[in-house]
Amino acid sequence: MAELEIDQSNLPRVQEVCQTFAVLEDGVLANSLQEQEIEQYYTTNIQKNQLVQNDIRIARRLQHEEEQQRAQQSAVIRQVSRQIEEQDFEYARMIQEELQRRAEEAHRREQDDEHPRVMLPPPQRGQRT
Repeated sequence: MAELEIDQSNLPRVQEVCQTFAVLEDGVLANSLQEQEIEQYYTTNIQKNQLVQNDIRIARRLQHEEEQQRAQQSAVIRQVSRQIEEQDFEYARMIQEELQRRAEEAHRREQDDEHPRVMLPPPQRGQRT
């Protein structure tokens, strides 16, 4: 058989080929690592967003509960205030009635003092009046 002759002057050296493959392998590895990092970043970002949305839902629910509690407390305070107001009104009415009764009594006494009643002695038996 005839042997082919290869012109080795134009062929790259083994070391250069190995170096080129090493560079390509490094590039592929770097690309793979970068894709993993991006994927991990997006996964973490999605988890954080879900956590934040969950926290927002919880915060809204708690805020709603607090608003309901405040509304209930306000209603109780209004009711208690109305009851106190009614009691105060009743006490004021009773005091006013008592003051009015005392004033009428004092007025009656003054009139009695100004116009004493003449007490006639009781008729004796056998006398005509």
